[in-house]
Amino acid sequence: SDPPAANRGVSYLNFEAIDSTGWIPPDTVVAAGLYDIVEATNSGFAIYSKTGREIQGYTSFASFFGTSEFLFDPRVIYNPAKDRYVMLILQKNSTSQTSHVRIAISQSPWADGDWWRWSFNVEHSDGLDWMDYATLGADNFGIYFAGNMYNWAGGFRWAKLRTLNPAMWTGGDSNGWEFWDLQFSSGDGAFGLQFADPHTSNLNEESYFVNTWSGWGSEVGLWTITGDRTSSPGIAVTTISGLTTYYALGENVDQPGSTADIAGGDSRVMNAKYTNRRVFFTLGTDVADDGANGGWYTVKLNSDDGTLDWSHVLWGADQYY
Repeated sequence: SDPPAANRGVSYLNFEAIDSTGWIPPDTVVAAGLYDIVEATNSGFAIYSKTGREIQGYTSFASFFGTSEFLFDPRVIYNPAKDRYVMLILQKNSTSQTSHVRIAISQSPWADGDWWRWSFNVEHSDGLDWMDYATLGADNFGIYFAGNMYNWAGGFRWAKLRTLNPAMWTGGDSNGWEFWDLQFSSGDGAFGLQFADPHTSNLNEESYFVNTWSGWGSEVGLWTITGDRTSSPGIAVTTISGLTTYYALGENVDQPGSTADIAGGDSRVMNAKYTNRRVFFTLGTDVADDGANGGWYTVKLNSDDGTLDWSHVLWGADQYY
């Protein structure tokens, strides 16, 4: 990989990355480390230097994890405290009705080196469900993933979250704890939990997830995880209200040069960060629920007392998304 000096002073750089793989949508995700950039799509990844040099060409997740089963929904993050990359891909077999999460952690800050790899069975003990839309997180206290569980027979079942042993950072034990049927304090089922990636240390050794309603709402669930991540960690949710109302964009995003609309998606949380006793998150919103204005919605939460600091929507002229 390029030395750090090659990465300094570049304020903007545009270069070709992974070409179309035929997947719609490609579910593109990117993580930037000290030296490398890892881009993952359905259903493989590639590695580049920060100057745009291809370090490792497209590598399928099937070959990387050594499986022929259906793999989808990639995630990749870089943890600066550990100087490691973490990748996740979902695995599903509709014939045998099995569902797994595959996780890999780089053994150094260089993504083109060796990786540790694990496989986790995530269908419930009754074997009735499979995981979709997994989210991935990591901090000094553990590794985390969450996902939406769907019945093999059809329909959403519940949200599930798993904590994993921080010993995985050095290739060690991967035991952990699983929570399922997660609900808002009102009793309504949670959906699309997103890990709040830490930008500062947390002296209380807390980890946070957040989630919103998938259709519309003015509340957010702030989930706090405490204790030993390998054995009976604590989990609590605070439902915070008073947010500016958010609405799903739906199938009404104008596409220039075409009469076909783009699916703008629901109003689930897309990114979340923790810093200095605050949790920030973003999502897309149909500003007035009329298909005219798509907005960038940002929220700041006080993680000490579980209250709203502020929420803000930014948008442009009519018919622009």
